Amino acid sequence: MPSFQLPAMATSTMASFSHKDTEKGSMENEPVALEETQKTDPAMEPRFKVVDWDKDLVDWRKPLLWQVGHLGEKYDEWVHQPVTRPIRLFHSDLIEGLSKTVWYSVPIIWVPLVLYLSWSYYRTFAQGNVRLFTSFTTEYTVAVPKSMFPGLFMLGTFLWSLIEYLIHRFLFHMKPPSDSYYLIMLHFVMHG
Repeated sequence: MPSFQLPAMATSTMASFSHKDTEKGSMENEPVALEETQKTDPAMEPRFKVVDWDKDLVDWRKPLLWQVGHLGEKYDEWVHQPVTRPIRLFHSDLIEGLSKTVWYSVPIIWVPLVLYLSWSYYRTFAQGNVRLFTSFTTEYTVAVPKSMFPGLFMLGTFLWSLIEYLIHRFLFHMKPPSDSYYLIMLHFVMHG
């Protein structure tokens, strides 16, 4: 039999299986083959579920936003389950329509806006009227030449990307307290 190295998670999962967990009836402490582990370990299986209208945690026929706060401790596991059906967040058709967008609306709206504002601010810089620290003091203001525009543009792009990353990393992926109905709803709106 060829030898192969298993990841640490698979090794620890295999060690926890007992005689009743295997289909072939291996000994209680004997390692289980990887293929067998994938068949019996629910963590290794795809997590798509068939909707059971009587037993599921939410009613998929109703807007979800007002239901998720009641999930409590089950929310974190529930929200990370992939869904293959369309969901509805709000009762109002108007608000529901405003909560969805197609992918191409971002470049159609934001690329022209960024180009227009960049050109506008570059023209302002070119006039030589931009001075730093005018709100603090008039004696020590610093004129900003138009040659600074590309560096400021790149700095703004970097800072915006960093802020976006930090918001997504730490705010959207936080685990809300299970006893807070409104924080669970807020997390679902931001993350979902």
